[in-house]
Amino acid sequence: MIDPFDKAELWRSRAAELRTIADRMQEPDARFGLLDIAAGLEHHAQSLEDMAVRLRCTGRVFRGSATEVVIETVD
Repeated sequence: MIDPFDKAELWRSRAAELRTIADRMQEPDARFGLLDIAAGLEHHAQSLEDMAVRLRCTGRVFRGSATEVVIETVD
């Protein structure tokens, strides 16, 4: 079972890594580029969590592989 909250945590971890790398960058354009990507990953993580909350409130469950998400209703 795929949990979107776990995926969100993974995206946040990747964003943190990018921010760490950006802090060491000397080139301002490269630094800002990495920080922009990190912000996008944070936004993606928040969207996953929002979706998960909405689906759990409607009684749906997640199943599938890491690359496939199938959403079905719980009877």
